[in-house]
Amino acid sequence: MYTLPKEPDRADKALYEQLSTGLERSKAKQRQDYDSPENPRLGRLPNTTGLRRISDSPAGRCEALMATRPMDTKSCTLVVMRAQVEFDLGLKYLIYLDFRGPKLVQYFTINTLGQFRASKSLLSLSGAYTADERVIQVEGIDYAGLVRRMIAYEIYQTRAPDPSEKLENMKAHFLRLKQEDGWKLARPAMAISVRCLLLRGHISVTLRRDYETGYFTLDKALNILTWGRSTWLNVHTDLRGAIFSDTFYAAVFRVVVQAYQQAFVVSNGRNHRFQLPGLLQRAEALIAYARSLHGKEIPGQERPGFITTFVEYPEAQGHFTKGWCLAEYAKKGLCKDDNDQMSHRRRAFESFLTAADLYYVDDERHAECLNSALNMLFDMKAPLRETLPVMERMRLATPGIKFIWEYSDRMRGGLDETLQHVASFEADVREGMKGNKPGYDLDDIVMPPWLLS
Repeated sequence: MYTLPKEPDRADKALYEQLSTGLERSKAKQRQDYDSPENPRLGRLPNTTGLRRISDSPAGRCEALMATRPMDTKSCTLVVMRAQVEFDLGLKYLIYLDFRGPKLVQYFTINTLGQFRASKSLLSLSGAYTADERVIQVEGIDYAGLVRRMIAYEIYQTRAPDPSEKLENMKAHFLRLKQEDGWKLARPAMAISVRCLLLRGHISVTLRRDYETGYFTLDKALNILTWGRSTWLNVHTDLRGAIFSDTFYAAVFRVVVQAYQQAFVVSNGRNHRFQLPGLLQRAEALIAYARSLHGKEIPGQERPGFITTFVEYPEAQGHFTKGWCLAEYAKKGLCKDDNDQMSHRRRAFESFLTAADLYYVDDERHAECLNSALNMLFDMKAPLRETLPVMERMRLATPGIKFIWEYSDRMRGGLDETLQHVASFEADVREGMKGNKPGYDLDDIVMPPWLLS
């Protein structure tokens, strides 16, 4: 005789939920393994650092350091590794896709997994660039070509405007998409456009050394973000997109100011589009914006290194650039008189010192800012009472910096040698202060030998 099944009791329901949860987790793990860059189908990530051993790269050294101090929140390892993980992920997807030949559009319109990997690559690579561009090392691969083909596909797939379009045309295009189908079309189009502009700008600045083109490309991305944030001021970020978040805006602002400074240096002030007043204004605006985020509730702030990467380091870049501009005013004789020149140098020193305090002590940029501050003191003929503490800070920071950044472009480009010279000069001065010849005291003005020769 047929009987109705018994009503499941509490134990039955608990077992069912446990099995269902386990099944869903198993399926999710399978999907994750298939889509993961660790999937053997994606192959190994090549050594693109330009070094014989990946372990000698900043990320390799940071990884070794984190093995002994995994939660050291006073080290740049958190910043570097955050960016490196993003870059490795994006590069693996990019190399796996390997866009080739005329069947590009046909292949990806029917390949959902390929579409996911292309989008993930763009998201991760642009994220790595805005977090810390120093981790992006691409020797030995056609990085620019791979990115160019990925951008072409993404533009086609999302109906985003061509990044080379005029800014006003791009804005009009976004508005048409918004009117046509709301955020469903507009959000991905704007996100793809901004991230494509970031990668194109990075390639221009880093690989091609075309700083002018790179700046204007990056500045276009920043203008889109500024326009979108004001146009949809009261729309939540979850709806309009993560690119309009406060922290992403600060990160993009940072690379724009950096590119402006590089373009000015290369043009040596001869290009009317890159002038000191404009650069100083940009730097001060970046400082003001980053400071406006202090104390603000920011999504993701609980993650170690997040605030440093997207708030403190952008502010540090602003202070460094501001100090550099003030130093240039004094150096080029653009001040009103001697007192104004001395004031500019003093303000430059304070800006450099503020930037150094915002960078972690084992970050190479910490030493770079301290060295710039020290040079300002030498230019002001400051006594040992002021110069010695700065030299001491540089000496104490050197071991941690060299452990991570020994083979970085900055260190090999002269920063390592500078640190050695400063340490040697400090040692000579301290010997003199012990009563040995020549005898020094804290009120003496002692210039280093490299400025006297």
